[in-house]
Amino acid sequence: MLIQLFILGILSENNYHPYFIKKLFTNIVDIDPSFKLSDGKLYYHFDSLEKKGYIKKIEVIHTENRPEKSVYAITDAGRAYMVELIYKTFDSINLADVQSLYIPILFLKYVDLKRVIGLLDQAIERESKRIDSIIEAGSHPSVKDVDHIQLIIRHADRQFNENLKWLQDIRDAIAEHI
Repeated sequence: MLIQLFILGILSENNYHPYFIKKLFTNIVDIDPSFKLSDGKLYYHFDSLEKKGYIKKIEVIHTENRPEKSVYAITDAGRAYMVELIYKTFDSINLADVQSLYIPILFLKYVDLKRVIGLLDQAIERESKRIDSIIEAGSHPSVKDVDHIQLIIRHADRQFNENLKWLQDIRDAIAEHI
């Protein structure tokens, strides 16, 4: 989903060939090594998006002694799908996977920021309750004195609270631009 969102978002800016988009995506890999993109995966997503009518091949560039390069453009259906993917990512965010917001944040100019704030507010409320339930579970008498469980709970609490703060920072930054 995130690879397709990235492809659609970049094609919303201009028409490009897959290799150029892979080079851009590689810069994100430097930020978060969990984002990996092989040539096979890249071309699979291009084929999938093209079959669904979200992108279309607009030109094939032939260069001597080089493989041909297909240049793609986003369609109106692709723009609508991109917006849907952005909302879906914000709607399904959880504190264990906040990095999945990196790509949607790049393309916020294409969506209704008030709606994104609403989705973030819901996620912040939902995930705050989740943190509370983790802490409550850790204070249960059956596990309160179990050191390794407490170690896990302390880590989860710190990590999730840091991620929750980041969600709040995103929300506040978006609100400043409305």
